[in-house]
Amino acid sequence: MRNIYMYLTDTMADWEIGYLLQALTLQKYLPEQKYRLVTFAISRAPVKTAGGMTILPDISLNQLNEDEAAALLLAIPYGLAIALCLALAWFFRRKAGKN
Repeated sequence: MRNIYMYLTDTMADWEIGYLLQALTLQKYLPEQKYRLVTFAISRAPVKTAGGMTILPDISLNQLNEDEAAALLLAIPYGLAIALCLALAWFFRRKAGKN
């Protein structure tokens, strides 16, 4: 089973990931589940979304296993496009073996 890693940030737009989360839960009706959602953040501290939910990340950023990654999902908060670019650059540099 491969991981879909979802990056959590304070004030992330939690409503933007609803359809994906629902699609992942529908896997239980298939003969084989291929993906598992794993949430992560800079640390394992609770994150408060823009919708008011508090989410405890499954892992911290340094525990992310790139070899098990099927996708990286970023539901970023207002004005954090730079963080998105940095996170993607970090992820793909790690995948390419360029720490």
